[in-house]
Amino acid sequence: MARLQTGTRAEINNPGPVFDNVEAAALDVLSQVNPISIANNTEYAWLLYFDKNTGLIGYTDPMATGPAGSEEIHFFVDTRSKVLFGMGHTRADYSWALCKDCSILRSEQFLDKFHSDEFSKGGPGGDMEYMGANQHHWSYYFLGTPSGRFLEWTPWDGVQSFP
Repeated sequence: MARLQTGTRAEINNPGPVFDNVEAAALDVLSQVNPISIANNTEYAWLLYFDKNTGLIGYTDPMATGPAGSEEIHFFVDTRSKVLFGMGHTRADYSWALCKDCSILRSEQFLDKFHSDEFSKGGPGGDMEYMGANQHHWSYYFLGTPSGRFLEWTPWDGVQSFP
């Protein structure tokens, strides 16, 4: 299967800012996009926001990421009416590669080279470094995994299973 082009929108039902809390918004998007992510073996990323007009929470449409992850995605959000406060992404399917520049292939869980059932820990650009630096001042960060488990990171509680 060919890799989806970076920025390709996941075909989900995004209801807009209708959620009373962040956990409900995160569960809605993760429940829809994680199965698509696994089926396409493609990571997707999205942002969480507070809508100033409604007082409710929503999320942007999930977009397919490229080799550099969500840094390659340009989300267009009207910050006059929305306050960004978090993000999420999926880890695609269990995968492995023979070398750094080789194609990434599906694998069984025991062959998974990327520790796909957890936030990535490795070096520059890894999830843990990104969240630790918290350059965007996110309060929430969510992850969908190939096992179907969801994880949440907050600056006050660190990583925990979700929901």
